[in-house]
This record gives sequence, structure tokens and C-alpha cells, in this order.
Amino acid sequence: MTHTQFGNIVRRAMDVRGWSLRELARQVHYDAGYLSRVISGKKRPSAELSQLLDEALEAEGALIQLGAAVAPDRERLPHTRKTPSRVDTETVASFATVLAAQRRLDDSLGSAAVLAPTLAQLDTVEPLAHESEVLRGVAAEWVRFAGWLHASLRNDREAVRLFVRAEELADEAHEPVTAALAVSFRGYVARQRGNWPGVVRAAIAARETPGAHYTQRTFDALQAAQGYAGLAKSVGESAGNGERVQRENARRMLGEASAMIDNMAGNDANPPPSVYWYTPTFFRMNIGLTHFTLGDMTTAVEYLSAGLAGLRDDHKGTEWAREYWDALGQARALS
Repeated sequence: MTHTQFGNIVRRAMDVRGWSLRELARQVHYDAGYLSRVISGKKRPSAELSQLLDEALEAEGALIQLGAAVAPDRERLPHTRKTPSRVDTETVASFATVLAAQRRLDDSLGSAAVLAPTLAQLDTVEPLAHESEVLRGVAAEWVRFAGWLHASLRNDREAVRLFVRAEELADEAHEPVTAALAVSFRGYVARQRGNWPGVVRAAIAARETPGAHYTQRTFDALQAAQGYAGLAKSVGESAGNGERVQRENARRMLGEASAMIDNMAGNDANPPPSVYWYTPTFFRMNIGLTHFTLGDMTTAVEYLSAGLAGLRDDHKGTEWAREYWDALGQARALS
């Protein structure tokens, strides 16, 4: 993370809130001229300023981590670029820290604000990963995250391209969790496009990826159920017993997912950092979404209400939660 990249992220956070430099200076009680030098990349942010900026811009700790990751040694990154095969564990840890912070910024600021700095970092990370095996796993997850940002913004073609690339990098790095997640997210894109066979295909492939985490396989059982529910809805009664078969498939997968949720224990109940949102609360929301697609509005309201009520406060207003809030509103109107 460079001084300039940190400043660009702060600037985008200001834009989201419609704040001028003067207003930000008022909020953090810092001199506007000093803040200008930090935001323009001319000065490294102090730990105190990073914390004040994080609190003012409601970045949920992300700016604190990014501020700490701003390289104090300007020679480290140029040296790394010249000798990528010598990327050390400290450099990899720094990249991983920046990526984790950008995920949280996506929750607090939205995908549009995070896309440009994520792609800027990716331009540094991915070329290094070609030569540095130790960095390949982080690069795979970074490409996957960039794919999610594009998917969230409905840049579907670029999203799918990045998910495929992330899967390839993850396989090279022997990172099955990232590989399964990249495949699963292709199912998300298919669902946004109403491509129900594509949803089922991606969900089953992700679920059966060797080494996929228990929580990942749980989610993809639910994603397959959503795909089958969508197929039942699109087939309708015009195809004989086709609708009944797909409904049965959807309910079968719901049953499997519910059993997996009930049996979560120990490490199985703790999702990896890359899928930190895969919790029973999130899964309840997806059970509700499947019932909504099946037309079971009363049950949909029950699960969606419970899931959304159980979300962390800082997740309730995120872009990705909007789909569930919208489904809940429609289900209540129809129940």
C-alpha cells in the first residue's frame, strides 16, 4: 500500500459522504493543509490520524489497517518488482492486510468506491504472482475480490473473466477455498441474470471442489436450491411434471443445507476470512430467498426476518443485503 493509494481511498470515502476537505478537517480536528498532503500522497498517515479518519468515515477499522500497511520504506515495493522471486513473508502479509481492509471498505463504502483502488493494487500483485509462488494464493483471492466488485456493479462479463482467472491461480497455489469461492461466485452472476441452469451448475461444482470449506459447501447447497427453485418458476405447469421435479430438487437441497447448518461445530462453524459472512444468520437469509422464489411467502418472511435481524449492524445497510431486504418487502406484501 502506497501513500497515494491510501489517499485515494480516503478521497473516495469522502465522496461517498459528500464531504469536502474542509469538512473532513473539521470532523477529525486536523489542519486542512496537513490532510491535503496526506490525501495527495505526499505524507504518510500517522496511526492517530488513520484512526480518526476511520472513525469519521465509518470505515470499520479498514483505514486503521491500511494506514499501518502504508510502506514506510519506499524502496521495498520497487525492489519487490525487480526481484519478484524474492517476495518475503512480510510483503505477502502486507498485501493480505490491505486486501482484508478493502473487503471491509466494500461493506462500508460500496463497490463503486472500492473498485479503482482494488484494481490498482491488483496491477501490482498479479504480475508478481506469476514469478512468486508464495504470493499466488493472495493474488488469487485479490482477483476473486475484484470479480465480486464487478459483479456487484453488474459488469458481468468482466466479473466472470476474473472469477475464472482466480480459479486458475487458486489451483496453482493449492488454495481450494479460494477456488471453490470463485466458482460459486459465477453462480451469483448467473442468478442475477436469471440463468438458473448456470446457478445450479456453478453451485454443484463449487460444493464438490476438493478441499472446499464446510461453510462454502453449506452455502452452495443453498445456492443450488435457489437455482432449482428458479428452474421450477421458469418451467411452470406447461412442461408436465417438470415444475414438480425442480421443486422437489429445491426442497431436497434445502434439507441438506439445513442439516449441515444444524451440524456445524468447531472449525466447521468458523468460516475462513475470505468468506467471513458465511454464518448461520446469512444462511437463514438464503433459506428465505429460496422459499421466496418457490412462492412460500409466509416461510420466506420468517427466515428473511430472522436472518436480517441477526446481521451485524454494519452489514444491514450494505449493497449485498439489499437483495434480501427487497425480497422481505415483497414477501410481506404477498403473504
